[in-house]
Amino acid sequence: MGMPFVQPEVVKKWEKAFAEGSDKRYPSIDLVRLEYWFFKHPEKGMLLEYGFGTGVNTIHLLECGYTVIGLDAALGAKKLVEKKLENHQEIKDRATLIHLPQDSERLPFDNDIFDFLVCMSVLSLLGSRERLIYLLEEFIRVLKPGAKAILDINDTKSEFSENSEYIGNNVYLFRGNSGKEDPVPMLCFPDAETFVEILRPYFKIIDVGYSVHKYFNRRIGEFIVCAEKP
Repeated sequence: MGMPFVQPEVVKKWEKAFAEGSDKRYPSIDLVRLEYWFFKHPEKGMLLEYGFGTGVNTIHLLECGYTVIGLDAALGAKKLVEKKLENHQEIKDRATLIHLPQDSERLPFDNDIFDFLVCMSVLSLLGSRERLIYLLEEFIRVLKPGAKAILDINDTKSEFSENSEYIGNNVYLFRGNSGKEDPVPMLCFPDAETFVEILRPYFKIIDVGYSVHKYFNRRIGEFIVCAEKP
């Protein structure tokens, strides 16, 4: 039996953020590097982006030549990225943006159809190991044998966990940077090996990395794994 991928608290948080104008202009530098180094910039292929958010990574991947199928639980994200793509007519036809209802227990795809997977700055938002494991099972179902994946998760020194209430099993109640927002359970790991051990039953691990930045009293640290479906 499955379980919903999405926490209602997360949808509420991000719908509010998009309604207030949340946006980004540039793609993740980690994605830019790893697309080139690990995906090898093939200039084609079916790519699943789970959690496309503001669409900056989506647009970069489209410009690299992929056909991108994007999933996001926030309708605000879909509306924002659809608007952005109107200014990119040369790549728009290779993008499909799908709203993922928050009660979804299955990815809306057949088996073995994607060559690549990008899931960045999303997995901590799942809020539990059980939900993470179930999503990994779905990723494996829809990826082709040999498909390449880039996945990351936050560490326990990030702003999402450092000053948040720990409720067990690597889950922290994050109340925003002000500490006054509605709590959102965040899954954060103390080390890369914890992340790898969860991924290993599903993926062949190719590389394990770590990315961190800290400025203006904000710190984000993420363990990043490059992997393949066996």
